Amino acid sequence: TPDNILYLLITFGFLYGIPYGVNATYMAESFSTDVRGTAIGGAYNIGRVGAAIAPATIGFLASGGTFTMAFIVMGAAYFVAGVLPGLFIKDRQYDPQRQS
Repeated sequence: TPDNILYLLITFGFLYGIPYGVNATYMAESFSTDVRGTAIGGAYNIGRVGAAIAPATIGFLASGGTFTMAFIVMGAAYFVAGVLPGLFIKDRQYDPQRQS
């Protein structure tokens, strides 16, 4: 409803920035300083590719009927993208204390 739009905008606006902070802190602990900039830039740009593809995918899925299937597919994609790294990525791939 139109009354809920303001609350949804505030909520989504807050949640939108969370991955950027998590990505930056995780990347800083994952790579040595000589490749860190390239790794962070690559991760951000892969995210931008996903951000460019997602609206077209939702539009394509929604054109076949309702938005329900589009939201289910994109929700599943976000779930997989959030769970798989948590299962397979080590806590720290680069430890500056063990630098030789």
